[in-house]
Amino acid sequence: MKQKVNNQFISYNGKRYPVRYINVDGGSLMVSVESLNSALFVPGTSEYKNAEARRVDDSVFFFLDDENLNAVSDDDLLRIARSVMFVGELA
Repeated sequence: MKQKVNNQFISYNGKRYPVRYINVDGGSLMVSVESLNSALFVPGTSEYKNAEARRVDDSVFFFLDDENLNAVSDDDLLRIARSVMFVGELA
């Protein structure tokens, strides 16, 4: 059975990018697409294009390939989020 995806978006620099929200440990985390991640930075650097880019990046927990955002199940998103959270705890 194909899962129903709730199409939600975040806007940056006049363009809309899809997002999904997952519930983890009583909170909600935003997941978006790699094309948004790329749009936030000066090409070839790790420097944000502007203050809005930093704000947007801070609001997204992690980024997935554009074609996978709606293909991945909620359970798989939760697994990915938990692995990202675990890696963050190791740093």
